Amino acid sequence: MRQMIESFKAHAEFLVQSYESECIFFTSDLEKYTFVYEKGLDLSGVKAGVRLVEGGFLKRCINEKKQVTGTIERAVYGKRLKVFVRPIMENGEVVGCYGVMVHKLHRVAQAFADIAEPM
Repeated sequence: MRQMIESFKAHAEFLVQSYESECIFFTSDLEKYTFVYEKGLDLSGVKAGVRLVEGGFLKRCINEKKQVTGTIERAVYGKRLKVFVRPIMENGEVVGCYGVMVHKLHRVAQAFADIAEPM
């Protein structure tokens, strides 16, 4: 599994190019982010070394030992984010998680990105 995570990290720079919107690729151990690669999103709570939010999607993925998908509301980081998280399993035990956060822009704002940006 460690090899797969190292591959995920190595490909993050390429993968962010496939997203038109802002996004973050990340990995974590059981307590904190261990890797963060961002494109256009600078979130103080999503940095390597920052503790995971108790009750958040990453902790839920770790505790439930399964993939979790959801929406982080604007009140948390100032932007609505769609999050996709998968557990990192080693010898049948969860040792962390990895995934992607994508800025979830409202459809109207997305259609008029140049106009909505200054707002």
